[in-house]
Amino acid sequence: MKKYLVLLLLVSALNGNDGCYSCNRFQVGPHFSYGNLKFKNEPSRTGFVGGISALFNHYQQNGFYTDLYFRGSWNWGKLSDNLNQQSDLGDYLAESRTGLLIDLCDNSFVVFFAGLGYNRLRIKQKPDNTIFKYNKIYLPIGFYGLWQINNCFSLGARLKVKPDLHPILSLNSMKDLFLKITYRYGVDVEIPMTYYFNCECVSGIISLVPYLDWNNYGSPLLADQLPCKLKRILAGIQLIAGIEF
Repeated sequence: MKKYLVLLLLVSALNGNDGCYSCNRFQVGPHFSYGNLKFKNEPSRTGFVGGISALFNHYQQNGFYTDLYFRGSWNWGKLSDNLNQQSDLGDYLAESRTGLLIDLCDNSFVVFFAGLGYNRLRIKQKPDNTIFKYNKIYLPIGFYGLWQINNCFSLGARLKVKPDLHPILSLNSMKDLFLKITYRYGVDVEIPMTYYFNCECVSGIISLVPYLDWNNYGSPLLADQLPCKLKRILAGIQLIAGIEF
């Protein structure tokens, strides 16, 4: 009898806790930003950048938080400087992030996370047609906080730093030889504002996400004189929609 009683208590503890919740979320949509490319000893090249973003995450009260994120960006029009030099940009990143979720109150929480990311940045310079291909594996580290204002609206903040783990560069002028480059880092800030259409268990959602993505790319270790050191800044808005269940 005691064994059955203990088993009943365990099942009740696992399934009968009204304070526990878990959530899955998938969202996809476009983003628009203003881009700035600044090579060492060269003027900045600026213009509009757009693309697509996708996010899947899962979290559980006082448990683990994990997500998968992709963003692809391309220049819309010209990225040019005051000397009428231009650049074409293709910027792709994918991240996996995992962390510990700390529940606050009323479905509000904060997450401290770390993960692994990959970034590929391709820049074609005009008129000389030099092509820079930066590839790097990096370590996203940061926090994500969400404040559930009411049943239909939440406000969040995500901040992360992205130190390089394995950065390399290839140049078409050097027959795409892969060059080890100096370690750099980046910083991301996002402010997701999310509206829940259904306000119940399964909900359609739409998020407006102002963001700033500031990233550094190094120069070759044995050829620092090459004009490869780069700062890339994207400041804009994501509009992503999907479901939460």
